[in-house]
Amino acid sequence: MQPIISYNYCVKNNKRIMTFFKITCTVALSISIITMTIIFVFHDFLVRMFSSKSDIAVINMAKKALLLYAPSYLFTWFIMTVSRFLTGLEKATSSIVIMLVESTILPLFMTLVLTQFIGVYGVFVTTTISGNLCICCFYSLEKML
Repeated sequence: MQPIISYNYCVKNNKRIMTFFKITCTVALSISIITMTIIFVFHDFLVRMFSSKSDIAVINMAKKALLLYAPSYLFTWFIMTVSRFLTGLEKATSSIVIMLVESTILPLFMTLVLTQFIGVYGVFVTTTISGNLCICCFYSLEKML
């Protein structure tokens, strides 16, 4: 992805960069929706595939955790795509900041807060909320620039 963006950036073909960005977003969103749908539909099968039948408590907790984590796929792809595009456009600092906020700062803060309110399940919701907040921040910053 980055070589295509960097090449078109060097030859100043912004239209092609935006077309590639839109195609990448469409494909990534489609894959994310399919993955999330598979998790929601087949969560029982997926959990049982990796657990023993005798651990009912573990199976039940894993099902809840998987269903709580599944929506994170709708947000994670966008942050990763934007980060790769920024790197390809020679904006490595912006890319690092976005990934640092999305991967470290927000999840750490959200984990500390959410586990106080909903216990261990707060860990599984953290990625979804952090990704959502990061996308909101990205759009807010984009409008200000």
